[in-house]
Amino acid sequence: MSALLPFGGRARDTWIFNSKESRNLENTLIEMHRSKKHRNSGLNRIPYLSLFWVLALVLSSFVFRAEEPILDEGLVEWQGVKEVESLMRNEPRHVVVDFVADWCAWCKVMDRKTFSNTTVADHINQNYYPIKLDYDSEEKFNFQGKEYTPLEFANAHGITSLPGTLFISSDLTKSTGIMGYLSPKKFLKSIKEFEASVLGNQVP
Repeated sequence: MSALLPFGGRARDTWIFNSKESRNLENTLIEMHRSKKHRNSGLNRIPYLSLFWVLALVLSSFVFRAEEPILDEGLVEWQGVKEVESLMRNEPRHVVVDFVADWCAWCKVMDRKTFSNTTVADHINQNYYPIKLDYDSEEKFNFQGKEYTPLEFANAHGITSLPGTLFISSDLTKSTGIMGYLSPKKFLKSIKEFEASVLGNQVP
């Protein structure tokens, strides 16, 4: 469904300098400035600050664009809502929902750090059905007989800002919503606390 972010992410433009060409150009300008040939020209009378801006402007011509992925979804095997609904009928598991958005920088950090951590990913993949939802999507899905957009679903579980993580029990009767960035250590602590609450136990 379109509420899910596409695997493989998207790309943004970044600016990268060719350092070798930049150094060569800088050295050439310095030599020209110091040489007798140009001592009487206007170049040696350009204030240092102006020379800096001239150099910066020329260096910009050596800039090129490169594609850099902004979303690495880590090692977690994310699935769609409908797919999870089908899987739950045959093999009930807890569900973890990751609410994200293109503008959420810390969501991307969680993908690169937390969901790329092998301990976190292995625990999720072996014990949970993981779903990633685009917080800004307008497409609705059904949950327990009611339709929600991802935003509505997040708000219904107390999540009003991103990053947002939601744990739902396998019988769909208990849930825990967490807002904010979770490091691998904090994520594992939170997921263990949720599992303990489902079992009615206390985490030591």
